[in-house]
Amino acid sequence: MTKQSRKQTIQSKIKELEKIVAYFEAQEIDLDQAIEKYEKASKLVQELNEVLKKYEAKVKKIALRS
Repeated sequence: MTKQSRKQTIQSKIKELEKIVAYFEAQEIDLDQAIEKYEKASKLVQELNEVLKKYEAKVKKIALRS
């Protein structure tokens, strides 16, 4: 995966997560849809945390070389 495609993937996940948050901030919420969206949001958060951990490890590795 190229650097640009990883960036787009991260940005698309963040945008999708923002849409889910906006859904939960709405007045009327369908319970079945809410459960699906919560599960999706949970998965997105987990995936983004994994990406952030990888970047953090790379930064630490670079910092140790300096």
